[in-house]
Amino acid sequence: METLRNIKAKLKSLEDQNAYFEIQLKKLIQKLDNLEESRTKVNPAVFAFNEAAPKPEEEEDWKELYYEENEKKEKLENELDTTQQELEALKEMLKGRMPVNEDIESLKKDYEQKILENKELQSHIENLEAQVKSAISISVEYETLQKEVETLRNTASQFNELNSNYNNSLAEIQALQNTINELHTQLQQHTLTQGDHEALAQELEKLRSDAAETNNYRENLETKTAEIHLLQDQLASLQLQLSGQEDKDKQIQQLRNEVEILRSSALRFESLKNEVNNKVSEIESLREEITGLQSQLQSEKEKESQLTEMQAQVAHLRTGLMNFESLKSDYNAKLNEIQSLQNHINNLQNQLQAEKQKDGQLAALKGETDQLRSQLEDFNSLKSNYDGRLLEIEAMQNHIGDMQRQLEAASEKERALEIQLKKEIELKNQLSYNESILTSLKSENEGLKSQITEMALKNAEVEKQLMKMRELESRVNLFENEKSKMISELESMIEKTKSFNQ
Repeated sequence: METLRNIKAKLKSLEDQNAYFEIQLKKLIQKLDNLEESRTKVNPAVFAFNEAAPKPEEEEDWKELYYEENEKKEKLENELDTTQQELEALKEMLKGRMPVNEDIESLKKDYEQKILENKELQSHIENLEAQVKSAISISVEYETLQKEVETLRNTASQFNELNSNYNNSLAEIQALQNTINELHTQLQQHTLTQGDHEALAQELEKLRSDAAETNNYRENLETKTAEIHLLQDQLASLQLQLSGQEDKDKQIQQLRNEVEILRSSALRFESLKNEVNNKVSEIESLREEITGLQSQLQSEKEKESQLTEMQAQVAHLRTGLMNFESLKSDYNAKLNEIQSLQNHINNLQNQLQAEKQKDGQLAALKGETDQLRSQLEDFNSLKSNYDGRLLEIEAMQNHIGDMQRQLEAASEKERALEIQLKKEIELKNQLSYNESILTSLKSENEGLKSQITEMALKNAEVEKQLMKMRELESRVNLFENEKSKMISELESMIEKTKSFNQ
C-alpha cells in the first residue's frame, strides 16, 4: 500500500511538472512568434534602407535599433538556455518513470500469480467440502448403525437369557416327568369318583384347546427359526461386504436393508413375546384348575396319605409353572411340555373310562411312556439345535463387535476430517481476505493503468512539443545566422555611411 501511495505521489508530481512545462513551452512559442513578427518587421526596413540613399540624421536610429536587437538576442539566448535546462529536467523525469513502469509490471505478475494460487485453493476447498459432505453422510449412517448394533446386542442378551432359562427348564421338565410317573402309579392304585371324572373331562377339553394353540405356536417358532437362518445368511453376506472396502456406498445400502430385516425380526420377536405372555396367562388358568383338582383330591378321606403326596407333587408342579413364567420366549420347551401333558390327560381319560380294565390302563401307560420317550428324544434334538443356534448367536455377537470397531475407526477418521475442515475453513477465510486485498489492488492497478495511459499520452504530447522546440531551435539558429548577416551588412553600411559623410 505504501508503494502505491508513493507511485501516486510521483505520478501527481509528474503531472504538475508536465503542466508547468506545457505552460513554459507555450510561452516560448509565443516569444518565437513575436521574434518572427519582429523579423518580418525589420527586413522591409533593411531592404528599404538598401534601396534608398542613407541619410546622416538616421545614424542614431540605426544604433538604437542595433542595441535593441542585441538586447533581444541576449534575451532569446537566455530563454533558450532556460528551455534547454527545462528539457533536460524533463528528460530526467522521463528516465525516472522507467522504474515505475517496471514496478507496475512486477505488480501485474504478482497479481496473476495470486489469481492462480486463489484458483488452486478454491479447487482444493471444493474437494475438501465434498469430503466433508461424504464424512457427514458417513457419520449419520454410523449413528444409525450404532443404534442398530445396540438393538442387536439387546437381542443377543435376550438370547443368552433364553439359554439360561432353557437349561433351567430342562431340569424342571425332568422333575415334571417324575411327578407324572408318580401320578400314574397312584392312579393305578386308586380310583376316582364320578365328580372327579367330570372335572377331569372338563380340564382335558381345556388342555386339548391349549394343545391346538401350542401347535400354532410351534408353527410360529418354526418360522422364527427360518428367520434366524435368514439372519445368519445376512450376517455372512455382511462379513463378505465388510471385507472389501472399495464400494462403501453399496455396502452401506445393503447394511440398511439388513438392518430393516433385523428390525422386522425384532418386531416379530416382540409379537412372539406377547404371545408368550398370553400363554403364561393360560398356564395360570391351568394352575388354578390344578388347585381345584387338589381340593377335590383332599375331599377323599380314604386317600388322605395319597392326597398329601399329591399335594406335594402339585406344589412341585406349581413351582415349575412359576419358573415357566420366566420362560416367555422358550416356545419349544413349553410346547413339548404341553404336548406331554395333553397325552398324559388323554391317557388319564382313557383310564377313567375303563377303570375296571386295568390291563388296558397298563397298556395306555406303556404307550404314554413310549410317547414321553419319543418326546424326550425330540426335545434332545431341539436342545442340540438350540445349542447350535446359541453358538451362531455368539458368532453374530463377535461379528457385531468387529463392526463396532470398524465404526469406531470410521468415527476417528471423521474427527480427523473435521479438524482438517476447520483448518481449510481458516485458509478459506484468509483467502477471502487476500481476495479482498487483491480486488482493492486490482482497482488501484486499474487506476494506475489509466494514469499511465494518460501519462503516455502526455509524454507523446511532450515529445511532439520537443520536436517543435527542436524545429524552433533550428529556426532560431537560422534567425541568428540571418541576424549576424544583417548585423554585418548594417556594420558595412554604417562604415559606408561614415566614409560617405567624411
